[in-house]
Amino acid sequence: MKTQKILHCVSSFQVGGAEKCAVNLLTYQHEQGNKVAALSYGHANDPFQAIVEKRGIRVINNTQSVLKRLAKAKRLIRDFDIIHIHSPAVIRAFMPIFPFLLDKKVIYTHHGEDSPSQRGMRLSHWIAALYIDQDFAVSEKVKASVKARYNWSPENTAVIQNGVIASSALPQSPSRPFRFGCVARMVPLKQIDKVVHAFAALNNENACELHLFGDGPERENVERAIAQHQLHNRVFTHGNVLDEDEIYKYLDCLVINSTTEGLPMALIEALARGIPAISTRVGEIPNLDQQQHFCLFVDDTQASLTAAMNEIATNEIQWQELSANGLALVKSSFDISQVSDIYLKAVNAL
Repeated sequence: MKTQKILHCVSSFQVGGAEKCAVNLLTYQHEQGNKVAALSYGHANDPFQAIVEKRGIRVINNTQSVLKRLAKAKRLIRDFDIIHIHSPAVIRAFMPIFPFLLDKKVIYTHHGEDSPSQRGMRLSHWIAALYIDQDFAVSEKVKASVKARYNWSPENTAVIQNGVIASSALPQSPSRPFRFGCVARMVPLKQIDKVVHAFAALNNENACELHLFGDGPERENVERAIAQHQLHNRVFTHGNVLDEDEIYKYLDCLVINSTTEGLPMALIEALARGIPAISTRVGEIPNLDQQQHFCLFVDDTQASLTAAMNEIATNEIQWQELSANGLALVKSSFDISQVSDIYLKAVNAL
């Protein structure tokens, strides 16, 4: 495929699913030798921006006055053939300069079911229908929401999952001590304090660790649970870490103990590295597991979670099977190379 000139447009590089998808696409497309850059309406100190720039990818921040923003966006668009928009706020920002997008190949990806409650959002999307060539949504629910949000026909929107960068090889065996981990905001629905209680009940002969990545209002309860069981030498709170390689090098098994979920990006990221999971039966996770068995499912009880943790930490053959299945699933359905190819083939076919 010939070298492409692709501009990814985001409202910011704060932490979120849309931003992470843009980071993965930028990384892969850059590694493939394409000319890629990002236009961000956020600030230069946004968390993901440092990661993108560290990988040698140009990020242009557009935070001046309205007229200067429009002039800067107009100049930048001229240098690229493909414009990939990842935010409804960007659609609104582009409304006054839409004629300059008419001769470009424009992709729009809907990443969520809600839109910013800004004036002109419906009008800007009505205008955007004139220049958007290919419209995508990251799930069927998001696809269905475009009717209520913008009065667009969902039939014109294709579903494409967010992609991740898959490992080229499986880990040979779990670490010793075996390492469990949670990668999530510390909010009530994630029930991370209960993960600590379940971990504390593991068989004494199982020398395991628990690594917690994330922060939030439930951190005090989590730390209280750690202190209650005197686990400071076995349970480690890392706070917010953005570098995925830094997170998953600590994990042999991802634990999801949520009361509700969609399809967590942390799960796909873990499977992409051959890390299996333990999870409650929430969201799309059970449906995904039917395709490739990568997970031990638990009831929403401490006893059930402790039993599953004991099982996977002591059965290396089972761990290897779940590891291989998870990586195979990601490579078949979530690999960023396939996701990028779908996007680019769609616009290059025009």
